[in-house]
Amino acid sequence: MASRVADHVPRYRAPIDVGNCWSALPAGSRHDFPADVTVFRQGDRVDAVFLIEAGAVKLVRSEASGDDAMAALRFPGSLLGVVSVVLDVPHPVSAVTIGRCELRRISAPEFRQEKARAAGLAAAVERALAAEIHEQVLRCGRSGMDARCRLLGVLLDLAQACGRRRPDGSTLLDVTLLQSDLASLALTSREHVNRLLSALAAEGRLRRERGWLVLPAARQPGRGPGGPCVR
Repeated sequence: MASRVADHVPRYRAPIDVGNCWSALPAGSRHDFPADVTVFRQGDRVDAVFLIEAGAVKLVRSEASGDDAMAALRFPGSLLGVVSVVLDVPHPVSAVTIGRCELRRISAPEFRQEKARAAGLAAAVERALAAEIHEQVLRCGRSGMDARCRLLGVLLDLAQACGRRRPDGSTLLDVTLLQSDLASLALTSREHVNRLLSALAAEGRLRRERGWLVLPAARQPGRGPGGPCVR
């Protein structure tokens, strides 16, 4: 599905080759998590980093007002907690799985020791941090794009990372994201996301099945009655 996306649908993932980029990473221990598991909490001291090998994780920032805001999504190839372990500061966000995830856990002491010893790991960390900065720059630029286009980009990224391909070629988004989460990622309101999802469903670009979102196989989400994804 993702391979058929029109060029004007924005994609904000910074693709990282897990095998090549993190080949110098210590073996650590592998863990299989279901949805809605908190990997670490905002304010905790960092005791490990986590490499996402499958699935996706949302980063959530809790404010003093009691409100939570989605800060970002992280996909396979992302190393969770690397900023905190490099700077030796508490986690600035909480990390929560949004579907089944395979994570590799490396303790902070082991990671620091290997980073100091292995030039390959230091280079991988540098690349990962640069990719996160690049993603944030692109995200800032999304405000000039149509909200419909931003939402489609989010849905297609989710389909690639967490989609469950079905016999009819459609892709079920096997994630537990609220409409408020999608609104944060698409830089719009929850009400507008609801209207956009209804419009996309009416156009045949997605459908809802028992609360799940499904992307049909034969449609190109960036084209059609909704027009191009630019203002």
